[in-house]
Amino acid sequence: MRLGGYGVEQLVVVQEDGDRGVGSDPGEGAVVAAAAPAQSQAVGADRQPRHQHEIGIADSVDAQPLADRLQEAAFRGCPLTGVLGPAQVVVGEQHRQQHAYAALAQGIEQGPGARLPAHRDVRRHAARARQLRQREHLGAQRVRCRGNAIRPAGAAGSEQATPELALHFHGASLTHLPPLRRSGLPSGLMGSEALNRALEKMADAGVGPIPREVFAHYFRLLEAGETGMIPEASIEPIDMESLADVEVDDDVAREAIRHTAVIKLNGGLGTSMGMDRAKSLLCVRRGLSFLDIIARQVLELRKQHDAPLPLILMNSFRTSEDTLAALARYEELPVAGLPLEFLQNKEPKLLASDLSPVAWPVDPDLEWCPPGHGDIYTALLDTGLLDQLAEAGFRHVFVSNSDNLGAVPDPTLAGWFAASGAPFAIEAVRRTASDRKGGHFATRVSDGRIVLRETAQTLPEDKEALADLNRHRFTSTNSLWFDVEAMRRTLVSRQGVLGLPLIRNRKTVDPSDARSPEVIQIETAMGAAIEVFDGARTIEVGRDRFVPVKTTDDLLVLRSDVYDLRPDFVLDQVAETVPFVSLDPEVYKLVGEFDKRFPEGAPSLRRASSLQVEGDWTFEPGVAVHGDVALEDEDGPQRVTRDTVLGE
Repeated sequence: MRLGGYGVEQLVVVQEDGDRGVGSDPGEGAVVAAAAPAQSQAVGADRQPRHQHEIGIADSVDAQPLADRLQEAAFRGCPLTGVLGPAQVVVGEQHRQQHAYAALAQGIEQGPGARLPAHRDVRRHAARARQLRQREHLGAQRVRCRGNAIRPAGAAGSEQATPELALHFHGASLTHLPPLRRSGLPSGLMGSEALNRALEKMADAGVGPIPREVFAHYFRLLEAGETGMIPEASIEPIDMESLADVEVDDDVAREAIRHTAVIKLNGGLGTSMGMDRAKSLLCVRRGLSFLDIIARQVLELRKQHDAPLPLILMNSFRTSEDTLAALARYEELPVAGLPLEFLQNKEPKLLASDLSPVAWPVDPDLEWCPPGHGDIYTALLDTGLLDQLAEAGFRHVFVSNSDNLGAVPDPTLAGWFAASGAPFAIEAVRRTASDRKGGHFATRVSDGRIVLRETAQTLPEDKEALADLNRHRFTSTNSLWFDVEAMRRTLVSRQGVLGLPLIRNRKTVDPSDARSPEVIQIETAMGAAIEVFDGARTIEVGRDRFVPVKTTDDLLVLRSDVYDLRPDFVLDQVAETVPFVSLDPEVYKLVGEFDKRFPEGAPSLRRASSLQVEGDWTFEPGVAVHGDVALEDEDGPQRVTRDTVLGE
C-alpha cells in the first residue's frame, strides 16, 4: 500500500477515545498516519537502538506537505520515538490535520520531552490560538498529544518487530504552529528539484513561510497535472437575488458601515496599456486619478455616516512607493492602528519546459510575478492584518479593484451583508455582449456550492456554453464582502491554504518580447473563495457599480459624458446605456498614443450605442457620437473635425 507517496506496511487509525484499528477507510474525523521502516537505525539518549521511520500521511487531498514535515524531521537525525510532552494540536478534517502533523514533526525534531513553543511573543499567533480554542466554530475534534505518543509497536531493538506509528490523544486544548522551515534540505527530499529551487529563491528574497507554503501547495498541483479546468457538465446555471429588491433598515445599514473596512487591490502596473507605474495613478476625470477619486469617496462617506471606514491598499512591490507618495496629500486618510497598505506576495515565474524558476539577468524583476488577486487572503494572514482588523472592532471587509470607480462601500450593501449572516458574498452583474469571453457564476452539481468559472478554467469544447448569455447570465464584478472572523478562522484552520482553484497562466518571461522563454505563472482568483464557504451568497447589482478600466476602450467611456462625477465623488451614469467602444489596438492600445488622438478629451458618447474605430483617427473638440458609428481605416492619419456629429 502507498499513502502520501510512501510505502506503508501498516496503517494505524486512532480515534479520540483511543480505539485503534487497521484499514484504509478511517472514517470522518479520524487521525490517520502511516509508517514504513527506513534503511538505518537511530540511537537514543539511553544508547539503545530505535527504529527510524519515514512517515506518509493518509490524506486524499493534500498529503505531500504533511509527509514532508515528518520526513524533514527524520532527515535531521531525530528518531521517531520519544515523548512529545504537552504538545497541543488539532485534528479532524484533512486541512486541520496539518496542525497535528506540524506539531508532531516539530516535537520529533526537538527530541524527547520537547515543549512546543506557544509563540506568545507574536501577536497574530496568539490571536490564532484564541480562535482555535473556540470549539463551537471549528466543529472538529479537540485533542492533545500525551506521553509516549510515538513508539514502535514491537519491543525496542527487536529486528523482528513490525514498525508502526501510534498516536494517542486525550484532553481538549488547541494552539497554532507555523510551518517548519524548508531550506537546507538535499534535492529530492522535500519534493522535486524545481520546487526546492523555487522555495529557496523565495526564502532568499524574504518571502515568508506562509506564502511559501501556499506556493508549494499549488506547485504540487501543477506538477501533478492539475489544470484547474471546470467542465460544463459539472455545473448548472445560477439565479440570485437583486439589490434593487433588497430593503435594509437605515439603522442596520449605518451600524454595518461603521464596522466595515475597505481594501482596494492596487498591485497592477497597467503594462497592457503601456504604463510603468500603478494604473490607479492614471488621470480619469477632472484632473483626478483613480486614487484621488477613491480617497475622496471614502472621506465623504466617513462624514456622511460618522464611520471610521479605513481604506487599505493591497499594493505590489512595484506599486507601493508611487501609491503612497500620491496619497500623502490626504493627511486625514490613515486610521490609527491600521496600515494604509499591505503588500501582496510575489512568486517566481516557472519555465514551461521543466517548472524550474526562470532566470532573466537582463531584468531580474521579470523573474517574479504576483500570485493573482487570490493572494489577498494569504497576505492578510501573513501580515497579521486580519488580526488587527478584528482587534480594532471591524466585522466586515469590502474588497474591490482600484480601477473600478463604481465599487463604492455602500451602506445598503453593507447592511444586507451583515443581516444575511453570510461569511462571504460577491456582487454580480448581468452579462452583456462584451462579457461573452469573461467568467461567470454557476452552481456545482456535486455539492450545490456556488463557483466562479474564469475563462482560463474553461475547456475548449465548452467555449460555446461559456459565451451563452442566456445560460450563464451573471458575471463577477470582483467586488466582494467577507466576515472578518469567518475568514480568519478558515485561514488559520487551513494554515493559509484556502484551497482556491489553480489557474495556470502561460506567458513569456518578458511580456513585451514574444521571443523570450515561455513561463507559467501560478495564480488564483479572489472571487473563487466563494466555493470555500458554506452559506456564501451572490447578489445582483446594477452596472453603475461595475465600471472597470482594463483597456483604453474602457478609459474613453469613463472620460466621456456617459458619467458625471457627483459632489461626493461617486460616479453617476447619466446615459441610458453604456455604449460599446472598440478602438484599433494597433493605434490606441497604449495610453500615450491614445491621449494624442483625443487631445481635448473624449467625444460625447451620451447618445451613442457603439463606436468602432479602425485605423488612425484624431478627434477634435466638440465631436459627438449618436447611435452606432464605425470609422474605417483610410490608409494614413485622419481627423474628425471640430463639432462634428457622427451618426447623423
